[in-house]
Amino acid sequence: MRFYPAKILYKFFLLFIFFIALLLGCSKDSDLLIDSVIDDEIATVEVNENTPVNTTQVDNSQTPQPQSNLENRTASFASTNDAYIQSGKSYNQTIVRIGESNHTSYLMFDLSPIADIEGTILSATLQFTINSDNGNGSIDVFKANSSDWSEDNLSENIPIAEIILGSIIKEYNLGVTEFIELKASELKPEVLTLILNHKNGNDLAFASKEHVSNIGPKLIVNYQVSKEAPEITIPEVQEEIEAEQEETAVEEETTTEETTTEETTTEETTTEETTTEETTTEETTTEE
Repeated sequence: MRFYPAKILYKFFLLFIFFIALLLGCSKDSDLLIDSVIDDEIATVEVNENTPVNTTQVDNSQTPQPQSNLENRTASFASTNDAYIQSGKSYNQTIVRIGESNHTSYLMFDLSPIADIEGTILSATLQFTINSDNGNGSIDVFKANSSDWSEDNLSENIPIAEIILGSIIKEYNLGVTEFIELKASELKPEVLTLILNHKNGNDLAFASKEHVSNIGPKLIVNYQVSKEAPEITIPEVQEEIEAEQEETAVEEETTTEETTTEETTTEETTTEETTTEETTTEETTTEE
């Protein structure tokens, strides 16, 4: 048997060429497949970009909007105590006097009903009506360091002025109601004492809570609270005020009567002394 190496090599070479051609063909098909996929993606993107976009705006006017559950309210608080100090002594009368260096006024207000309904003070205005004595000058309103006093023991428990809350300077005429805006950031819904000092002018007086016209001092407070919160209840003090008005009137009448009695006694004593002197003079003349 003859062996032909050249034929074997030739067949091997042809097989190798066929294998290489097969590989090249597969690689080309793979490239074509990739190119086809890429072209499809590009076409898809172009179609999506050219697709009309719905630009219709949504009308939110009918959509319920969240609303605040808070509201603002206003309440008027009458003074629970009002008096003044003169030369270290307290006076509780139908008027409250205020004058530079000799009269200092003290007003107490109970704002705790606002705290009872979890309210927050937004603004406050002090209101008082000039009565009995007009004047002029500057009035400064201070927040006191304590409210541990009453109209009966003010001279023993005089509060100290701590923070200035507001001021006013002008002429104060009889019958005119004055207003002083106070610094609300310094106020809390609790029992509050205000101290009024006067300077640079003539002293004056304003009606107290015992005044028969019921034009005593008031604190007008604007506060914020939940809409569901109940209306505040301000303690009824009218009966107490009327009783105090009667007591004050009796005291003033008693003082007037005592003054009149003293004046009458003085006049009678003077008359008696004058009569005695005249009688003595007549007797002396007769003897001569």
